[in-house]
Amino acid sequence: MTYNLRGFTLIEVIVVISITSALMASLFTYARSGRTRVELATQHVAAAEALFRAKSLALNTFSRGNVPVCGWGVHFETGRYVIYRDIRTAGAVNCTDPGGSDKRYTPPPPGGPDTEAFRAVTLPLVLRFTALPVTDVLFLPPDPIVYMNGCSTGPLAQFPNGVCAPPAPRPPLWNMTITLGIVGGTLTKNIRI
Repeated sequence: MTYNLRGFTLIEVIVVISITSALMASLFTYARSGRTRVELATQHVAAAEALFRAKSLALNTFSRGNVPVCGWGVHFETGRYVIYRDIRTAGAVNCTDPGGSDKRYTPPPPGGPDTEAFRAVTLPLVLRFTALPVTDVLFLPPDPIVYMNGCSTGPLAQFPNGVCAPPAPRPPLWNMTITLGIVGGTLTKNIRI
């Protein structure tokens, strides 16, 4: 009796299935990593664009004349950023007068309206701002003058305790970098201010 031995043995089938499974698992991991990298790059560009938009809005506000908006800025938090308008303090004649503006984003009271927010962007769950030496960047027309954390970037520097003081041996504000990164990962993108 003669047997026709065409086909695969059980061992050969198991080996082929295991190799195929390993290749598919690595492909899915790579695709997920690629999607996260694209999301990081997209949000990096969007956050940098928010800074340019705030600067453009500040210049536009100045050209409109007498409005209660002093300037426009971007407020950064760990999981979101807000393009905001800095509103002139009630009773102040000029935005540059002492007390004319707080030069920072003021969050709304609980349950109250957010009068300063223009556009709030929440980051995807996999992304966070990991290094925030500056939380508020404000552009005050006409030049525009740049304020970071409420302090002018001209002759003043920002100290960690939030007090504006003469420059000290630390990096000047205009060399600050905000870092956007993947949660639990090492891949980051920097936004230089």
